[in-house]
Formats: sequence, C-alpha cells, structure tokens
Amino acid sequence: MDLIDDFQKQGVQFKSINDAIDTTTANGRFFFHIMSGFSELERELIRERTHVGLTSARSRGRLGGRPSVHKTDIKEIAYQMVMENNQTVGEIANALNLSRSTIYRYIDKKREFALG
Repeated sequence: MDLIDDFQKQGVQFKSINDAIDTTTANGRFFFHIMSGFSELERELIRERTHVGLTSARSRGRLGGRPSVHKTDIKEIAYQMVMENNQTVGEIANALNLSRSTIYRYIDKKREFALG
C-alpha cells in the first residue's frame, strides 16, 4: 500500500495484468484500497489469534522458543565451577565441551533469577 502511494506521488500508476486492479481509474483505486483494507484486517486478526494462543499456552505452563541443547545439570556444574573455583570460563568451556557464550548466558540467567 505504501509503495503504491509513493508511486502515485511520483506520477506512476499501477496496473496488474493478472488481477483487475488499475490505479489509473477511480474504480481501480477504490478496489485497491478495499483489498488492502481486507489484507490489513486479516494480518491484525492473525496477530490477535497468535497472541491469544501464546497466552493460553503460557497459562497451561507451556513455554515457546527453541529447546535447550545442553542439559541443565551440565550448565549448573559450569556455574558452580565459575563461582567456586579459580578457573576461567574458557577452561571450563573446554572441560565441559560447552561454548563460552553458553556459560556466560547461563550465569546471567542464574543471576537474574536470584535477583528477581
């Protein structure tokens, strides 16, 4: 819709070969605006339904997102090694075959949970 409006401001008209849309006529502009209104309505309905579905799933205890690759016990061991030992995150990552970013992310998550 915005693209067609920009074209019209520049004096460019839109005429679809496959559809009966021709913005050079009043009827064509009207039809185009009606169809874009329906499209916007459909997009908003999909957004609302998705939001309701996610809220419903969360209320039932379901969490979305990508599943965790590493088990919590391995990350917990890494967290304890960071907090109790004088090992670097790099050494712990090599020992447990985890990435440094996974360890840092888990440490941040544990701190947020403890604070919050």
